[in-house]
Amino acid sequence: MIERITSLATFDLLLKGEDATLRKVMDDHGVPKAAIGAILEYQLSVLESYQHREETGDVMKQLIKDLKDMYGSGEYPLRRARLVFSPSLY
Repeated sequence: MIERITSLATFDLLLKGEDATLRKVMDDHGVPKAAIGAILEYQLSVLESYQHREETGDVMKQLIKDLKDMYGSGEYPLRRARLVFSPSLY
């Protein structure tokens, strides 16, 4: 389901940045921070194989920004390290 929503938002609807991520919707519905992080990471992994396509640029940048914001407090150091040191994202 998340894979399909991410693909539709990015490639069919051509939504940009925060409009294509699920963070705001989940924040608005009180989803726990750990679950939001896991889902955003999954969205990012869905787009990694398409990173050569122009449409993914804004969405991937927003997902990385959102994840860095969420993991910046030191609450999830391993998740942040995985994000920062992932060679496929740069």
